[in-house]
Amino acid sequence: MKTTLTKILFISIIFSAVVPSVLLPAEREQSTKKVFVIKKKFFLPFVNAIGTKDSETLNKLIRDEIKLDDVIKDDYVWLEISWFQNYPDSIRKLIEKESNFVNSVGPDGLLPLQDAVLFHSTEIALMLIKSGAQVNAKGGVDPKTPLQILLGQPKSEADEQANFKEMKKLLKDNGGRSYW
Repeated sequence: MKTTLTKILFISIIFSAVVPSVLLPAEREQSTKKVFVIKKKFFLPFVNAIGTKDSETLNKLIRDEIKLDDVIKDDYVWLEISWFQNYPDSIRKLIEKESNFVNSVGPDGLLPLQDAVLFHSTEIALMLIKSGAQVNAKGGVDPKTPLQILLGQPKSEADEQANFKEMKKLLKDNGGRSYW
């Protein structure tokens, strides 16, 4: 389990380094280009805390070592919101620490709400929307709104997700559009 998680995180880091941020001019103006980063020396303890579900260590790292920055420096690693998908309390702490995080654009061009939709995390999506996430902001390599991302999933995958309808309702109830 720990090895698999480490491999997934490593691949995500490599992927994030090579995928360009693509946003339309309107979304660039609405979003900040900031990401959460952690010093490399704290990255393995961070991965271990996630892998072992050590919320005490994870919360300590969030409080003391994770910061929002507009540049990923050589001695830092970018943290993707999806890594926190099973830790809504940690997302809450990140939002409390840096409220403008909810509309920040990661190196892959995705906003936190889009990541929450991709990982079917309705609880985190609701938290982000309540904290001011732009429900129709587009981002990513193929710019889409969160609702377009949700509806664009393969039918079998969408049907298998128990919270697909709940996520769809959440996005629509908050003004989410599947067209632009």
